[in-house]
Amino acid sequence: MKLFWKDLLSYLAVWFVWLYGAIEVPRLVLLPRLSDLSALALIWYIFVLVTTLACFLMAGRSNPGYVTSDEDVKQYVGRFLIKDRPGMEFCPKCNRERPVRSHHCSRCNCCVLEMDHHCPFVLNCIGEHNRWRFILLLFYGILLCASAQYHLWRDLLGYYAPTCGISHAKAAPHTLSGGRIEPAIDSSSSSCPDYRLSRLISAIIISLITMVAMGMLFTVQSIGIRESRTTLELLEI
Repeated sequence: MKLFWKDLLSYLAVWFVWLYGAIEVPRLVLLPRLSDLSALALIWYIFVLVTTLACFLMAGRSNPGYVTSDEDVKQYVGRFLIKDRPGMEFCPKCNRERPVRSHHCSRCNCCVLEMDHHCPFVLNCIGEHNRWRFILLLFYGILLCASAQYHLWRDLLGYYAPTCGISHAKAAPHTLSGGRIEPAIDSSSSSCPDYRLSRLISAIIISLITMVAMGMLFTVQSIGIRESRTTLELLEI
């Protein structure tokens, strides 16, 4: 597979966002109010966090449907005849026949059955064999970002919205005051209100951008599934 610096940056960006959700968000809003957090909410966040990682690894490591030998062609042709989609075409780059709706990936240097696109975020082609895993990655990624947004906004609105001026006196971590969640505050720079507020806003922006981007990709995939087309076929229209 040919790797470019943009592919590597995209792949590292996915790991950064996931580690951000696995480390920074819990340290910021989950662990400090662990005693006030319901077990269901905590279990749900851990579930979508782990499931997103699992889908990411499966989409990136699985075979998307490479057509690399005559045996692959025979296997795919038999299945295509069952699906009432017979037909072969010749790939001049691979110098062999391939099933219809296959495309040659210049990054992987081979044809991929029902190739949807080459995804730099998982460093793999998305084809017939791993397309659903990619869609599940988008789905659970959106749920993970939405869960993070809920906890971040709950913490932000529950404390900073009704509080205009607050002192730097030490307080118990996330004590409840009249139903309002108050995070711990002390005189150190790492836990002063302005520093913590900037961390909250940064986390909200990162998760929101990620959720919107994954939502757009999920929408395109949903349209393709509904019309029985790949992304490449949709772009050809």
